[in-house]
Amino acid sequence: MMSETLDSVGQTAKHVAIPPIGTKRLGYDAAHVAKWMIDSIVSYLSTSTETTIEKIEFCVLPTDTELFQVCYALLCAVK
Repeated sequence: MMSETLDSVGQTAKHVAIPPIGTKRLGYDAAHVAKWMIDSIVSYLSTSTETTIEKIEFCVLPTDTELFQVCYALLCAVK
């Protein structure tokens, strides 16, 4: 689902905001969702040769410190 979304917006959009869907009401594990999001984005950017995307933002609520910390740690590990 993430790849298809990035493929469709990656031809016209410069900025993309991605929410961590499911980590609250559906109870999905924040670490799992964050890893999936980041892995999907890294995979897309490493294989996409023609994208207009310049900036990707994660929409994390200020009160969701667990998700923020997980995203931050995973993003720091990306090279």
